[in-house]
Amino acid sequence: MAYSTKTLPADAVIVAAAGSLPGDLQRVWRNRATNTYHVEYGYSCMGYEVSAALGVKLAQPQSEVYSLVGDGSFMMLHSELVTSLQERAKINIVLLDNMANGCINNLQMEHGMDSFGTEFRFRCAESGQLQGGLVPVDFATVAAGYGCKTWRVNDARRTTPRAGRRAPRNRQHPDRH
Repeated sequence: MAYSTKTLPADAVIVAAAGSLPGDLQRVWRNRATNTYHVEYGYSCMGYEVSAALGVKLAQPQSEVYSLVGDGSFMMLHSELVTSLQERAKINIVLLDNMANGCINNLQMEHGMDSFGTEFRFRCAESGQLQGGLVPVDFATVAAGYGCKTWRVNDARRTTPRAGRRAPRNRQHPDRH
């Protein structure tokens, strides 16, 4: 996360809400401009991140807006990507995929419980429980299916070169019309 502070433009706006992101960002994110930090602390509303990023983009059209979102939150509400395309309001989604509602899973485990309903697992045919392998969701393909330009990054050190190849500033992808 601290690495991202240095890779994004100084005037980039970040949006986040649920899981460990609000706490992580409060510890390591350093704003370099005003009105660039939109993090929901009140109720950790899962699913807020994409629609909030679109709202910020519509309110601040000149800004590059980055939604930092976990896979659990993204699965709850990503349909505003379509609205973003319709309105040509480019937003950047940085999706962190741990195949779980990871923050809740960690809280369960730290309190001595087994993981319950927080990991994205297949149902085991023998036991009838969600104890099978992890469900591989290809989030880049989901976004590409909407028409978004996507990149996969598996190593934070590789984000700097990609930042230079990102979609041009404030240009909506794809440019179909």
